[in-house]
Amino acid sequence: MIRFIPLLLLFAILAPAQDVTARAQTGDFKMTRVLFFKRKPKFHIPVQYSITYGAPAWRSAFDDQLAAAKGKNVRLRFGKDFWTTLDTNTDLTIGGAKIKAGPYYLVLEHTKGNSINIVALNANDIRDKKLDAFQSGSTTGGIVIPCKHKKSDKETDSLQIKLIAGKEPTTGTLGVRFGPHSLAAAIKVHYGN
Repeated sequence: MIRFIPLLLLFAILAPAQDVTARAQTGDFKMTRVLFFKRKPKFHIPVQYSITYGAPAWRSAFDDQLAAAKGKNVRLRFGKDFWTTLDTNTDLTIGGAKIKAGPYYLVLEHTKGNSINIVALNANDIRDKKLDAFQSGSTTGGIVIPCKHKKSDKETDSLQIKLIAGKEPTTGTLGVRFGPHSLAAAIKVHYGN
């Protein structure tokens, strides 16, 4: 046994240093979902779409980020912890942008024209690049979802995202509130695919 100790020490010295640290996270995530179901001839849910997100508390520092982005194209994280995720099993049109069925990671984009939009990034592409949500600013491409931005005197305490079903089964609204800011975009559901 004593003969093996120097050999073990040699392996420990020659082994490359580990620069990877694992960190487990447990957090509260919120989810908003719209689903369409049929009761006849038998009950089933053929179409649904949802957004899952971590809801950071509002801080005035977020307004500072928007002020710093004025006149520039800047992408910003949308939520906290893991990616804010849109998952749909049907094609959608949101704010006039066509979204094919599948998973998407969502980021905010402040434009040179000072509008704020949502960008849907192909989740598989982001996974292949091994990007985390804190790297939202380095993302490129994606589908720009134009949104109507308003600012009010009333503030929310934290990020709120709501998918609202319309009166017609193929319509709806995406609504976002964060601090004094709100974003809205109309949704059209392409139910037949």
